[in-house]
Amino acid sequence: MPVFQVSSRSVQLAAPPKKKPRRLRQEWSAAIRFVAAISAAWWFIRLVDDLQRVKRYCLHFASRVGIPRCRAVPALQLQISPIQSISQ
Repeated sequence: MPVFQVSSRSVQLAAPPKKKPRRLRQEWSAAIRFVAAISAAWWFIRLVDDLQRVKRYCLHFASRVGIPRCRAVPALQLQISPIQSISQ
């Protein structure tokens, strides 16, 4: 059986963990995220507005050249009905 010699009874303290250097400060990171969110919302609103303008333009152009307004395709009109029981 091996015998070990004790050189010291005090526990050696571990070195504190090293902090990783941050590339951006937390305040700048929050500001950039805020600006990105506002910008994304603005672009989304602009896209929706442009699509509505295109729709209005197409409907206006169609009426000027004599194309009747198309009706919605019945398959795309969703009618929500109450759920019927499974036993029926």
